[in-house]
Amino acid sequence: MQWSKQESNLLNMKPRTRRDVSLRVEHRLNGGEWSPQSYRLESDYPFVVSLQTDPLAAHPLTIADGSRTTLQLFEQLKAEEQLPATFDPAEFVRVVSKLISAGFLE
Repeated sequence: MQWSKQESNLLNMKPRTRRDVSLRVEHRLNGGEWSPQSYRLESDYPFVVSLQTDPLAAHPLTIADGSRTTLQLFEQLKAEEQLPATFDPAEFVRVVSKLISAGFLE
């Protein structure tokens, strides 16, 4: 696969989840049991942002601790079956780019 310079830079960077990021899970009582209904990533820095997400977002943000490159994170998540089999590195780079732009990763 041929990568642009920006994509190559993102693949080789070691992203870290910002300390002020939180994952909010809203639960609703359903048939006498609490069940998760929605998931939101939130941050107050560098600006206030709230982004609806899915439960799969928690693990990638947990392991993005600055010790592995984006490509290594992708490979680890694939090996742990945390990503769909059809998920490709280019899509993962786009997701990481959006998380950086939103202030969740640095």
